[in-house]
Parts: sequence; structure tokens; C-alpha cells
Amino acid sequence: MKLTRLPVCHPMVFISKFRRAVTHLGWWDATLFAVARILLVVTASRVRLVKYYFVVQPVKAPRADGRSATSRSGVFLLQWVDLDCPVFAQVERPPEVLAARFAQGARCLLATRVNGEFAGFLWFVIGPYEEDEVRARFIPQPAGRVAWDFDVAIAPRFRVGRLFSYLWETANAEMQAAGVLGSMSRISAFNAASLAAHQRLGARIVGQATFFCAGRFQWMVSSLRPRCYWSWRIDQRPEIMIDSDVEPTFMSKPKNSELLND
Repeated sequence: MKLTRLPVCHPMVFISKFRRAVTHLGWWDATLFAVARILLVVTASRVRLVKYYFVVQPVKAPRADGRSATSRSGVFLLQWVDLDCPVFAQVERPPEVLAARFAQGARCLLATRVNGEFAGFLWFVIGPYEEDEVRARFIPQPAGRVAWDFDVAIAPRFRVGRLFSYLWETANAEMQAAGVLGSMSRISAFNAASLAAHQRLGARIVGQATFFCAGRFQWMVSSLRPRCYWSWRIDQRPEIMIDSDVEPTFMSKPKNSELLND
């Protein structure tokens, strides 16, 4: 008997995915996740619902045994690169986005195979970060002592392994040498795997923000100031001050680390 695979949009498939989301994220975030997916499909990505958790993790001192990730960790070559790096042609990031990141002082740690194949990267900036997925400016506090790390991406075939650890250990050493005490980042509330990975490194949640984007209109609701912000113009954005000393009070840890992707 030949089995027929149900299409992704089939109600039974949707219900199964929603139950899975509830298990990993809890009812509220799972509901937002479902609404976000429906909006993307129905509006052809013209309307988006995005929710972030802000986390902070300590920048640790070098290991007592003197060991650390090196420029060649396992089968990967780790290097700090600039905008002219040819490997960027292998990743789906618009050139203008990459240029804007470097323009604000961000640094990129790139991991490749010895043949030049892209394996992953990690970005960080010491000070405020201009978000490029929504209109927002994140300002970690205390100024100059907290970095902002973002866009930690690992190529699919290297996600099972130690590459994430290699990237973070190398970036950690660089930030520690610059006098940075901690690093903040924003993580999608719909990505249980990333939240769990950061918490294994000692991260804790210090805030959250939800963005509703429809064309140029954007509405934000946040646990941090400004609590609510809306705008129609692309040059208007909330500036969110995020204190690294704030204690998390409103979210438990993810139940496991499975990604909620198709």
C-alpha cells in the first residue's frame, strides 16, 4: 500500500506542528509561533510577527590549563574577516546588510573548511547594535563593558559537532582581551535550540520584545523601555536599553533543544 504524504498546509500537519511547538515553547509562544507562520504564508511575507528574548552570558577568563580554540580547530579554519572576504558569496546575507554591520564596528569570526567551504560564523560588536531584521537599536549596559553578539550561523551539515563551541570560545577570548565582561544577544522566542545552547553557556534571560511588521508600519511591545513603540517611517526605531544586571523573572528554560523548523 502506497502512503500519501500530507502537504505542509494540511490541517493535521498544522495541528501536529502546533502540539510540538507547545511542548517545546509553552502555550503563549507556541500560539505566537503559529500566528507568525500563518501571516508569512497568507501575506507572502509582507506581514511578520517577530518575538525576541534578550539574553546575557558571562565572558569567561581564559582556561587555567592554557588551552583554547586556535585558528585551526579540528577540520575548521577560524579567522577574523572584513567585508571583502570572498566566502560571503556562499551565505544568504545581502551585501548592504554586511556592509552596515561592518560600518557600525561589528567584527565577524568566520569558520571554513580547508577548501574554503563556508562552515559558520559569529558576529559581535562592543556597544549598541542596529538590528537588521526589524527596526530597533539595542543598547547593552553598562556601556563599553558588554558586547552584543548576533547572527551565529552554522551550515546544516556542521550543526552536529563542536563548531559552535569553537566559534564561541574564540570570540570569548577576543572579547575578554578587550575588557568585556559579558555578551548580550537577541534570540527568536520560536527557536528552542538556540535558547538552550546559550543557556548551556551560562546565559540568562533579561528581557523580551515582540514586533508586528506590516510594510513600513512597525509596532513593538517590550518588557523593557520603551514598553511600546510604533512608527511608519523607516528612519524611526526604538532604542532599547538592556541592563545586564536585570534578573530574569518571566520565563522558564526551554524543555529541550529541538529546532522548530520544517
